[in-house]
Amino acid sequence: MELPLIGDVGLLNAGIIGATLLIALLLHLSMNSGTPAGTKLDDKAFESLVNGDGDGDDDGGGWDDDGEVEIQKKTMADAKADSAKLEAAQKMSPYKIGDRVVLQGLKSAAVLNGRHGTIADTWESAETQRYPVDLDLYDPRKGGAVAVKVANLKKEPPIPAELEEKRAPVAKGVLSEEHGRAVSFICSTMRQSVVQSVLAKMPAGTNDMPDPKQVAQLKTPNNKGVYPSLVQYLTREILVENKLEDLEKQLNPTEPRGAYRLIKDSMTDPLAVASWNLRISGEFWILGGNAHGTIVVPACNSRAVYCVAGLKLPLAVQIMQQTKVPRPPKFNLTLLPWYGRLVHDPFLSTTTNGERIEVASPQKTQELMRAVQIATAEKRIIYRLRQAEVEGGSTEGIPFVPFQELNKPAEEPPKPKPQEPATEAERALIDNVADFEPHRLQPPGPNGNPPPLAAWNFIRKGETKEDNPDHDMMVVAANGQQIGDFQSKDVDPTAAEILKKMLGIAAKGVGGQAETVGKRPSIVGVDCRKTVERLQFLLKDSKDIRVVGIQVTRRPRGADGQPVEPKRNDVAVE
Repeated sequence: MELPLIGDVGLLNAGIIGATLLIALLLHLSMNSGTPAGTKLDDKAFESLVNGDGDGDDDGGGWDDDGEVEIQKKTMADAKADSAKLEAAQKMSPYKIGDRVVLQGLKSAAVLNGRHGTIADTWESAETQRYPVDLDLYDPRKGGAVAVKVANLKKEPPIPAELEEKRAPVAKGVLSEEHGRAVSFICSTMRQSVVQSVLAKMPAGTNDMPDPKQVAQLKTPNNKGVYPSLVQYLTREILVENKLEDLEKQLNPTEPRGAYRLIKDSMTDPLAVASWNLRISGEFWILGGNAHGTIVVPACNSRAVYCVAGLKLPLAVQIMQQTKVPRPPKFNLTLLPWYGRLVHDPFLSTTTNGERIEVASPQKTQELMRAVQIATAEKRIIYRLRQAEVEGGSTEGIPFVPFQELNKPAEEPPKPKPQEPATEAERALIDNVADFEPHRLQPPGPNGNPPPLAAWNFIRKGETKEDNPDHDMMVVAANGQQIGDFQSKDVDPTAAEILKKMLGIAAKGVGGQAETVGKRPSIVGVDCRKTVERLQFLLKDSKDIRVVGIQVTRRPRGADGQPVEPKRNDVAVE
């Protein structure tokens, strides 16, 4: 088995060769960064991370949003619109939620054969007999939610009891010191090797650090990746260049004897580095945690939930200490198997291709917390890549998608569509826009995000007359604070109504703050496409103001008027 890190980029994408290369592009969170030597997770910090009894089945904690979001403690039954129907469906179907399965016999989607996953819900119907399955390994551009027929599923074998004895110890969400140091050492060595390879190919006399693209595009002989050379170096060459005693002291100053054995063994052990082609890479929301690690949720599939063991501190604690973000942040992550656990690559990068950190909105925070609570109740949280441990488990990984491709900046907005000339009323409002000073996008607010009042979102409380009979509208700042409300003439507000309300708030100021009087937003978001297009046309010549369309996720309501779970669009595969 090989570790295809170079050629298809693997763990090595732009920004993983250290803060020297990408200070301006990455938030560098290594095992030791931001934490003094010898620092350990104290009880107070751990309790702030975990809400529960620490048995591994508690909900993720860590971001409570200071009351902005009401986190609803819901069980699986609470999350389903009709629990009686759910129970009946479970009795009829051969699989239950949380069962582990392997895909087989697919023809048009043969590439998915052998993939391991979890039954995420009851089957769609007794007629179709398709189960929603969340795949452990997935293409982050497409997500891992598929709908598979019973005939194309088989139960995943159990993990042998002897492998449980080799499982890496974890306490308070962190690997034991021996295992944490080993993972960090291997990743650091791997990066140093790649940087040296890139530097060796650069013209003589060049003093600059290599461009990140050179790292991403570096090819190894026969395109076999860095794994063969890494094994050779860490099992043989490093012992020629260094004394074993010195290496062991570096790994464990207090009890050095035998400290290097774990690293050497892990290189060829299918429970560890030898299975690192089974990595999971993509954008993840970082939530709280439990006794086994930090809870992370893929941005492309919020139904799937993973638990990642920390190397020196829980990942969520590292991020809270270094960023002070108020709600769950989103990061590029690579998850790797390590002796019955999932660990994360120590070097993280933001999803914005810069220093600014993307943070979940209050509504998204509630959605994520709810997803974790449901996954906990249904025992669907992924703590390990079982396919590396079960008999006959697939050894096939998936092609790596460079983070640069996932994090591509939004394309330039298209030119406004042709519209009827501005009416007299609209023209008067447009002229008034110039009389107000904008809330500037710079300097950035906390954590590099734009100042909260720089962007105002105009959101309908419902898209139809049935859902919004009074045509209620909310005005919400970028930080989720509601700064106004009004009623439009129809369900879809007009451009004039948006401008009138915006200028009205600007004239009075926000929340009685004198410094906000006479200031309007730099960005106006509206959740109605027709209104967005009209505003873009009307304001195309106005300075320091941009109009964007926004998408609002609204939970559908049942006959009783109560919110129900939206139907998922899992991809049906044959």
